[in-house]
Amino acid sequence: MPGAQLLIVEDDPIIAADLGDRAVELGYEVLALLRHGEAALKFVRSGQVPDLILMDIQLAGAMDGITAAIQLYEEFPQLPLIFLTANTDTATFSSARQARPRAFLSKPIRTNDLVYAIELALDEGLRPNALPLANDPAPAAAPSTDPDGLADPSADERDSAEDLASKNIISLRSGNRLLRLDLGQVRYVKANDYYCQAVMKTGDTMLTMTLKAFLSFLPQNHSFMRVHRSYLINLHHLKEVAQHTVIIAGEEIPVSRNKRKELLERLKEL
Repeated sequence: MPGAQLLIVEDDPIIAADLGDRAVELGYEVLALLRHGEAALKFVRSGQVPDLILMDIQLAGAMDGITAAIQLYEEFPQLPLIFLTANTDTATFSSARQARPRAFLSKPIRTNDLVYAIELALDEGLRPNALPLANDPAPAAAPSTDPDGLADPSADERDSAEDLASKNIISLRSGNRLLRLDLGQVRYVKANDYYCQAVMKTGDTMLTMTLKAFLSFLPQNHSFMRVHRSYLINLHHLKEVAQHTVIIAGEEIPVSRNKRKELLERLKEL
C-alpha cells in the first residue's frame, strides 16, 4: 500500500534512520521517528494516527515497547503494529503477543521482509489482528492450522474449490483471507521464508504460507514444477531454458542441477 503513513518507534538512532530511509524509498510516508514508548502514546493521542506503527520491543525509558504497544491496542484496537526485536526467545514472544501485533521482524531487518510485513499488516483482510491471546476462547468456526500455517477450508469452501477446479482456479486461505487464484495467470511462485510471492500477469500476490503449503493446494496434473528450493514455475509460461536458469516474463530463475533432467522431461509432455 504505497503512500501509507508509518510511525517508527526505535531508540537506536542509526536503526531508526535506516528504517525511515528504506520506508521512504519504498513509497511510504514516515510521520515521525520516536525513541520512547511514552512519546508514541502522546503522538497518537494527539490525533496523528498512522496507518501502521513499527515498534522496537526493548525501548529505553520507563516504558518498553511491549507496555506501550499494549496501551495503544487498548486505546486504538484497529491500529496495526509490527514489533522489531533482536530477541526471538519464547518468553519475549509470549509477552509481546498480548499487544496483538500483526508481525514480528527480527533484527537485522532485510528489506524484503520489511516490505512483506508492512503490506500484510496493512491488508484489510488481516483485520482483526491475527495473533490471539493464549487464553482467548476459540471462535466457533475457527479453522485448524498445520505447521506450515495452512488452514483447513470448511466443507463449503472445499466444495467451492472443486467447482472451480475445472476453471483452473484454486481456493486457499492466506492469513485470514480466502483467496481464489487463477493458476493460468500465475507465472511463478517465489519463496521468502514463511511467505510466498505469486508473480502473476495481473500483478503480484503475497501469500502467508510456505512454498510447500502452496504446492499442497495444486490439483493433480498441474503445470507447475519446483525447479529450485525457492521457486515454483508454471511451465506454460516458460520462454527459454538455459544451462542453469529458465526465463519467464523476462525474469531469470535459477534451476537446481538435480532438477534440470526432470524439467526437460516435463517440457516434452506439454
